[in-house]
Amino acid sequence: MRSWPSELRERDSFRLEQHNESSVGVSRRPGADTEDHEAADDGHVLIVTSALTIAEVLAMRGAPPIPASDCARVESFFRSEYVVVRNITRHVAEQAREYVCDHGVDPKDALHVATAIDARLELLNTFDRPLLSKNGQLGNPSLRIEIPSWEAPKLPLEVPDGKTNRK
Repeated sequence: MRSWPSELRERDSFRLEQHNESSVGVSRRPGADTEDHEAADDGHVLIVTSALTIAEVLAMRGAPPIPASDCARVESFFRSEYVVVRNITRHVAEQAREYVCDHGVDPKDALHVATAIDARLELLNTFDRPLLSKNGQLGNPSLRIEIPSWEAPKLPLEVPDGKTNRK
């Protein structure tokens, strides 16, 4: 078992990745510089999301629902070792209510934000444009809300004179 902070692997946690507009938080270990899915397989990234995502991902706004024949695959993915699904507790729900009332965040998005903040994540990944506009405005310290991005591995390159070029 990988060694992640215990607060991310509480008894009330199970095990998702970004899908359409669903929101996830990413906890990245130092040195992880590959695609999140690959880095997760290698133990460099832990993907954290709220339990709401388990149902939300099956029928995303503006997209056809996932066929019933794929539901078992989705369930299996949620149980991946590198995915933690955090339950929505009363505390998380009350925090989410504040983001709805005080900051105009959509209720489902507010649950994702409150989950990320409760898990002490620094980054929440989403494709949801209204939620992206709240980047740096929620939480203390403020939560970064960004479109997922991946960096290609940095490889040493040989230059003609034999020197190594590292960026």
